[in-house]
Amino acid sequence: MTKLILVGIGSFGERWYETIRARHPDWQLIVVDTDPVRATRIVDSGDNFYTSLMDAIEIEKPDFIINATPPRAHTEINELAFDYGLPVLCEKPIAESYTEAIQVVTRAINENIPFMVAENYRRIIFLRKTKKLLEAGMIGQVRTLHCEVYRNFYTDKPYFRHMEHPFLVDVAIHHLDLIRYLSGSEGRQIFAKSFKPWRSWHSGNMALYLLLEMQNGAIASLTGSLVTEGLQTSWWGNWRIEGTQGAITLIDDKINVITREYSIPVDSFDDVSADDRLELVDDFGLSDCLQDFTRLLKKGPRGESDGLDYLKTQTLVYFAEKSSMLNQVVEIKL
Repeated sequence: MTKLILVGIGSFGERWYETIRARHPDWQLIVVDTDPVRATRIVDSGDNFYTSLMDAIEIEKPDFIINATPPRAHTEINELAFDYGLPVLCEKPIAESYTEAIQVVTRAINENIPFMVAENYRRIIFLRKTKKLLEAGMIGQVRTLHCEVYRNFYTDKPYFRHMEHPFLVDVAIHHLDLIRYLSGSEGRQIFAKSFKPWRSWHSGNMALYLLLEMQNGAIASLTGSLVTEGLQTSWWGNWRIEGTQGAITLIDDKINVITREYSIPVDSFDDVSADDRLELVDDFGLSDCLQDFTRLLKKGPRGESDGLDYLKTQTLVYFAEKSSMLNQVVEIKL
């Protein structure tokens, strides 16, 4: 029987708890949180609860740990799990500083401990479909990618209110990961402007303009705000990807392919039989972070969003912060 410890039962932890209970009712789930009152609202009577992770590990002997604590606690939890040689699936960002994130990932690699990060946006079906279309060569070679993310968002989460760059660090990290995923390349140069929108409820920078040059020559841009009264996008945003033979748009979760010959939505692809490449669209390669993590534990050697891959995304966040502070283009060093 699979036995795991879920650390943290706040908003992220509650979603993890509900997901695990719904999908894997046969798993033995142990919950750790410093607040027993919060846990009693959620945890089933049959699930063991601890306020000490060390006690939970030594008594329960789990197979792995899911770290759903606030970012400031991630490193302490991850390091303690590594002390016992336990694999970890961690929420992002994995650490509050870039240097700390490097140290955590380096330790996991050096000690051969499976470590994966919950990068879930790239696993959404619309984005999986878009990736398959790009791989099928539907628009030729990707030249530009543009993403817009506009939400009117308020939260009283202490960790979020503490951030200097909440949009960039806590939200745009997903979209920078998607730029890497969709372009199939890593960043070369970046220019970013992280700023506080007018009438923002947050003292930090809740909006972002960003321009990113990839190593394969593609140019990506990301604009967004968490303080807006206009039309709202999805959290994963609206996308326009231009290639040498056409474009793909993902707007309000609807994909459209535009070439010189036709403009069709993805749902109509079955009617286009002339191009054998379209058969590739049927296989989206769908999975979720937990599936990928458990597959990694069984088969290895790497998960799709393991610590090493994630670190390349946090690298972009780090240099975006640096660019915004210097108000200039900076070179990205992986």
